[in-house]
Amino acid sequence: MRKQEIAKRVMKILQEKGLSKKISIPLLLHILGAFELTVFNALKEDGLFRIRGVGTLKVVDAKPRKIKHPRTGKIINVPSRKRIKFIPSKKLTQELK
Repeated sequence: MRKQEIAKRVMKILQEKGLSKKISIPLLLHILGAFELTVFNALKEDGLFRIRGVGTLKVVDAKPRKIKHPRTGKIINVPSRKRIKFIPSKKLTQELK
């Protein structure tokens, strides 16, 4: 989902609550951009970003591994790298059942 789509959905919710006249879509886009930077910085600095009731983004190390090229059959070494893992909260998991 793109920022524009998120902003439209948030505007729809705000309209239902009667708050849409105070906030505009460009302002929401700036807020989403600031949120995005907050997530990036938290992952870089702490390796963890948690939103209660939603879940946790966590930086983990992926082990080096060997894979087989499907066409040539050649074995390729894939080096270790950092990955981002999402761990859903209990509340989100229960909501999706």
